[in-house]
Amino acid sequence: MIFALSGIRSFSDFLGVFFTDKVKMSWFRKTLIPLILYLILTILFIYHFDNLIDKKIDKEGVYTQATILDRKIKSYLLRYGIHKKSIIVVAYRDNLQKTHQLDLEVPNSDFNKFAIGQTIELKYLPDNPEVVRLIYGDKIQKFKHIPQRKLNYNDFTELFAREGDKAKTLKYLRSISYPWQVKTEDGNCVFSNEEKQEQLSFINKNLQLAQFNSRDKLLPKDLILREAYLKLEGVAVCLIETKDFVLVDRVEIDSSLSAFSPKYILGLTTTPFHHIFLIMPDRAYDEILAQGTPL
Repeated sequence: MIFALSGIRSFSDFLGVFFTDKVKMSWFRKTLIPLILYLILTILFIYHFDNLIDKKIDKEGVYTQATILDRKIKSYLLRYGIHKKSIIVVAYRDNLQKTHQLDLEVPNSDFNKFAIGQTIELKYLPDNPEVVRLIYGDKIQKFKHIPQRKLNYNDFTELFAREGDKAKTLKYLRSISYPWQVKTEDGNCVFSNEEKQEQLSFINKNLQLAQFNSRDKLLPKDLILREAYLKLEGVAVCLIETKDFVLVDRVEIDSSLSAFSPKYILGLTTTPFHHIFLIMPDRAYDEILAQGTPL
């Protein structure tokens, strides 16, 4: 592009400009260098302006639901090849109930995430409703200020308070990390977060959490009142009592760890493993302890 604008037909011509006589060297200093600086400054201005819009939308914007009416790819033949733009056509209403329809460019890598008829959230400026940002992917964390963290011990009380209600539980989970999804398996709601490698389900009045993490991050040692290593129904577990709950921790052990004893692996509280925690608010520690065999 720079060569074309400067009248240079090839890179060889460019080298000729740089390394020949003083007249051409003067042309290089007076024409090409200012052009390059102009392009750099233009790119910086666009980037800065885009950030200013993001900040304004973040501070003053209004959320609404948009419907995807169409999706298309536009191709442009340029000197150096074909350039493609991925476009989705969305329709939404602003706070004055006026309908807007916009063509919004999305990254080519995200194009297949959108389908005709799909509902997607966006945020717009009330004083200029056609200045918008789609709220998906990393934009969710940016505009909704969601911490994007794993579940921890303090979340258990909040989850039990929702009593397994599908909508309330999903809403709470998405306030922690937006990628949480829910599906029904054998009549039970199973919540999963592939990005954080977590899965959650309610079993009777208990909570089962599968998580790739170290136990100390989920359950700091200062919260533990008692713990014991035992075999329960043929499975090696760590039984843990806190002031609020009784937890049973089982670790999924792959073939690379088969040489180590289950008790040793369960005792590695700072090492990340695939843990399956059963969290029980109403069970007695001593009752469960009596049902197992010490390791």
